[in-house]
Amino acid sequence: MQKELAKICELYSKRRGKLFLERRSQRKTKVGYWAMSNPEQVFELFNRLNLKGFKSFVDLGSGDGVVVAVASLFTSADGIEADASLHSSAVEMRKRSGLKYGLKNADYLEEDLSGYDFIFMNPDNYFYKLEKKLVGGFKGTLVLADNIFRPLTIKPSKTVSVRGTSFSIYTLS
Repeated sequence: MQKELAKICELYSKRRGKLFLERRSQRKTKVGYWAMSNPEQVFELFNRLNLKGFKSFVDLGSGDGVVVAVASLFTSADGIEADASLHSSAVEMRKRSGLKYGLKNADYLEEDLSGYDFIFMNPDNYFYKLEKKLVGGFKGTLVLADNIFRPLTIKPSKTVSVRGTSFSIYTLS
């Protein structure tokens, strides 16, 4: 697992450097805002949360795929991204990494999420439509990064801090 993580870190570090120099390391997309994630931070989070104990993972708004790539080291993982350019970057990074995980260019609000028992997201806005959908039928764990945009009707079961970033964990049953 460490060898694969090192490969992910190397690939995304090169990408991050290039985007930073081009002043494209964060940007607005047609459906929200995107910024890069740190693969080592994500790995530490998933290790702490025992992601290996889950059957299926999905990253909603998966951007360039770094979170999905790291999750694939622990369990079956998919990413759903609406922005075609970011999705294309994720597909290229998956090819370069040699890892196996699913990527879909779609609006996650239109997707059936019932097959997943772990949902990750770093919301850039309030997500009341998704919250209503999850409360209506999702059974599993929802992890939100940064705690800026929180659900209205569900409360976190715990909060974890990893390298200065706070993650809220919600258990829905």
